[in-house]
Amino acid sequence: MGFIETLIHLPTAEQWPLIKPLIMLMQVFFLPFMGLLIVSTILSVVFRLAGRSEGLSRDMIDLGLRHPAAWLVFGLLPLVAMLFLYSQSLFGQPIPITAYMVRILGLVIVGFALLLVYRKSLNVAVGGLGALVLMGGMFHFMATLSLLAVPERWALALSDHAQQDSAAQPHEGRDSAARIRLV
Repeated sequence: MGFIETLIHLPTAEQWPLIKPLIMLMQVFFLPFMGLLIVSTILSVVFRLAGRSEGLSRDMIDLGLRHPAAWLVFGLLPLVAMLFLYSQSLFGQPIPITAYMVRILGLVIVGFALLLVYRKSLNVAVGGLGALVLMGGMFHFMATLSLLAVPERWALALSDHAQQDSAAQPHEGRDSAARIRLV
């Protein structure tokens, strides 16, 4: 996480008004696509288990995975953009948003890889595992958004990371960033 945090800087005055609309735009791309992908995967696995035609099962999984550009543009790139946007908008705050978003990104990448394997083989176990991993990633994503919405609860999240952060040195400028944000 240290490498990613070195890429994050305090946003300039021109960037501040753009961060929130960009986060909303990325969510508009990411959330419906992930919902479509999870539902189509579950339907594909159910149709495969029910003994329906292989074509119907393949059509369901192809809804979101037919072209790699679709899952890159609507799945991975918005999540990576949100990682940087949330990290930049919360620069100087005590919440470890970068660590949370990197974990979500890892789950989504593993889920996409499992679904690509399922698309090639139509193995029900791989498809079910891919859907579960993606649902886990989305659960953590929504939990992170819920945590961000209630700053009073950040102390609970910070208590989990207190042991990890005790060895790390604080970044320079964090106090001044918090003061700038309050002004």
